[in-house]
Amino acid sequence: MLVALERFDLRIPSCGSLKEKRHVVKTLTRGIRATFNVSVAEVDHHELWQRTAIAVAAVAGEQYHARRVLHEVEKLVAGGRPAGALAADHAWAVDGHRGFGVPTFVTGQRAVFVRLMQRPAGPEAARSTLERLIAMVDDWPDLNEFKATRIPR
Repeated sequence: MLVALERFDLRIPSCGSLKEKRHVVKTLTRGIRATFNVSVAEVDHHELWQRTAIAVAAVAGEQYHARRVLHEVEKLVAGGRPAGALAADHAWAVDGHRGFGVPTFVTGQRAVFVRLMQRPAGPEAARSTLERLIAMVDDWPDLNEFKATRIPR
């Protein structure tokens, strides 16, 4: 009996929190498990939002089979199929929960992370929203954090 092990160090630049990272990692590991008869676990970078390391282990009776399985796992991870599944999850979340992304806007030496809860009505409204966000960041250098919440009354 042979045990084959492979580690993947991955960057996830779209994550803005550990909760988002957890969703991405669970989706990826679930997809690998569903496709191959292997064990998968997150093994490093637990505290980092935009980075993870996963290990995949396969048990086989022959070296050839173990290598083939891990090679197929590597092709799946490198080929972006998990990324496609994540994109589908994101589209479902946008359509089903009215959340519209978490884009990052960088202007000069400052960056702002934004979640728009309502999709702009069209291209002109989207452009106007982006211009207002960038102007707010440029014109208000002391702004460190801003959150607006509606309170129903």
